[in-house]
Amino acid sequence: MLRRCSTALAGFAPVAWSSSWAHPQLRYAELDAIVSQDPASHTPMPPPPSLPPVDEPAAALPDSAHPLRRFAPPDEAAAALRSLFCIDSKWGTFINHGAFGGVATPLAKVAAAWEAHASSQPLAFFDRELFGRLGDATHALASFVGASPQDLVLVPNPTTAINALAAATASASPGAPILVLSSVYASTPKIARALTGTEPLVVDIPLPSLHPSFVAAAVSAAMDAAPTRPAAAIIDHVASNSALVAPLDELAAVFARHDVPLVVDGAHGLLAQDLTLTPDACLSHWYVGSCHKWFSAPRGVGFLWANPERVSEEARDAVLPPVISHGYTGPQATLHAKFGWDGTRSYAPALTLPYAVALWEALGVDAVRQHMHGLLRAASELLSAEWGTGVLDPPAVHNGTSLATVELPQAVVGHKVVTGGRDDVPIGVLADVLQDWLFHEHNIEVPVKSRDGKLYVRISAHIYNTMDDYTRLASAVRTLLPSIHAFRLQ
Repeated sequence: MLRRCSTALAGFAPVAWSSSWAHPQLRYAELDAIVSQDPASHTPMPPPPSLPPVDEPAAALPDSAHPLRRFAPPDEAAAALRSLFCIDSKWGTFINHGAFGGVATPLAKVAAAWEAHASSQPLAFFDRELFGRLGDATHALASFVGASPQDLVLVPNPTTAINALAAATASASPGAPILVLSSVYASTPKIARALTGTEPLVVDIPLPSLHPSFVAAAVSAAMDAAPTRPAAAIIDHVASNSALVAPLDELAAVFARHDVPLVVDGAHGLLAQDLTLTPDACLSHWYVGSCHKWFSAPRGVGFLWANPERVSEEARDAVLPPVISHGYTGPQATLHAKFGWDGTRSYAPALTLPYAVALWEALGVDAVRQHMHGLLRAASELLSAEWGTGVLDPPAVHNGTSLATVELPQAVVGHKVVTGGRDDVPIGVLADVLQDWLFHEHNIEVPVKSRDGKLYVRISAHIYNTMDDYTRLASAVRTLLPSIHAFRLQ
């Protein structure tokens, strides 16, 4: 029987133990027991003495850091918001948060404190404390998205979860393809191909034909025409390359009619979107998310959510982490036990999650989201007006998102890249060269994308960005327009 006791080591919080502690499965039983607790009655362990209280970093925020506190002068508010992030202004303009995120400074400090705490007595931390802490972190994140902690499991990153789900799909439906949209994140088809041994079924969605009914009809037609029913569909909530927002409700209905499980890759969902992971609000079977992007936690933690009304126990049992370790005791091992330990690594990013939740709640989740969405809308309108172009997904920009893809002037496409005496380099290379040119010549970090003979910039908007960032981008691109010239690569 597990019970709480105080460890003899100063600085380490109460942990679970038993007279047969040598049995490693007690650790996973503790984790399962904690995530099974009613959230209303769950009491998290107090932080160790070397860590601040969970709400302390949020309580220390300056008044000017709140996006809606209009009494703060604009310059003071912008400086306060920038100071919340580790991104160094010496690198210039950073409007590429959508790539690898940007860690919030208070959370980076908390992660460093967790690392130091773990290193102060590694055995006590990993063997006697970690799993209780992971249970508390799971409760915190589950509460933030409205999920039951029993249905949400922490993973190192979304790619880990997508690999696990693709492998389970391949095992359940040998030879069947995985369906994706043409806007899919680039690694997903590779994962599907490698783990199923079958080419993915790619549904082409021509741009800008993004009306939900069109997308749903195209997917339905592709499945009707396919010789084999897809084993599953993996759909990006917000597409990384194009910033397109998928019509998830309409697609979920289509996949339900065809009896195809739906996996949503929500790398850009947490905080940026109004995400609620309950069976009536999220109609997918699985939802995969990252915590290092818009949520701005340290890199190294994401989550996998199983819809309790759509994912059977048998389907849960079939999902294995890419790295099998001590938590796997057989097919009936819980998701938390299987994913809770995948080897010795840093678990500090996961342990910052309660602090991250407290930070965003202190700033005001709705206020933060409205700030980002409003800024992105204004930035998209500015760039479109300056360049005489448009955005790929106007409804998403209008309705609320933190990523947008704005077309560059057609004159920019006329630039040539000359290398090795050749000037017929593909447009994709021109996109890469333009991105590097913006960085090296104008200190602007923004991705440049190519599609269907056109070039686009994919802009991000987080609370540390200002309209000045996008004005600088507009001006930098305008310097290319007076005359067509060549970029010469050494």
